Amino acid sequence: MRTLVAVTCVGVGVGVYALDCYSKIPLLAAARRRLKRLKAGPALRAVLGSTNPGKLKALEAALAEWAPDTACDVGGFATSSGVPDQPVGLEETLLGAKNRALAAFEKQRQLDLLLFGESSSRAGSGSSGKAADEVGSRSPFIGVGLESGLVVVDGATIDTCACAIFDGTRLYVGFSSGWSLPPRVATAIAERGYNQAFEDIGIPSDDRGAGVLARLSTGTLSRPKQMSEAIHACLLQHANASLYEDYEPLGVVVTRPVVSNFD
Repeated sequence: MRTLVAVTCVGVGVGVYALDCYSKIPLLAAARRRLKRLKAGPALRAVLGSTNPGKLKALEAALAEWAPDTACDVGGFATSSGVPDQPVGLEETLLGAKNRALAAFEKQRQLDLLLFGESSSRAGSGSSGKAADEVGSRSPFIGVGLESGLVVVDGATIDTCACAIFDGTRLYVGFSSGWSLPPRVATAIAERGYNQAFEDIGIPSDDRGAGVLARLSTGTLSRPKQMSEAIHACLLQHANASLYEDYEPLGVVVTRPVVSNFD
């Protein structure tokens, strides 16, 4: 049974890498600085399939709340969701999250392989390393994907978020609660897009921050809080993996042409 221990985000640096230019010196220098921080003690690396600041903040917050006693390094890669820019339905939304989690994991694996060789490329399987000077290259990591989508229920268009975690062996999934979009926004999304539909009714989208959810709830709710809720649900499955041995996730390969959401 895999146990995801808690994460403290004190002193955590958020490293954002673009793997398609991993051979460039600035990237390698940044990667080595990030891994040097990990040598201070055992750590879990959480690699998000996005560079969106709001999503990174949500991941840090969720991991810190899950259990606060183990150092964690949170970073992100730009990845494609493999689904339309505005996913509709639970399955399509979850598929986008799973695609991002798998892509983030693979990009981190390739980066470790570049920096540390073949032995470190298997870090995601749960190897924690032994010597302090090996922690940076051998600390376990997980790929995390977040995807927001819409679900139509009883005439209402519900905004929700899916999370997927890939640990090198298995996928774990979770969802947030949902909230109903204003009807004028819901009817305009197909033509105007999510953010512009809100802009058209005078509500700034703030898609890289607290989001329209924070404005409409006067700060009680927010987009990062919604995403953190999805991450919590996913971490629950990950931390109780033995209870989900019969869970077989659907395939994650999209075979139809789509307009991909890439961030």
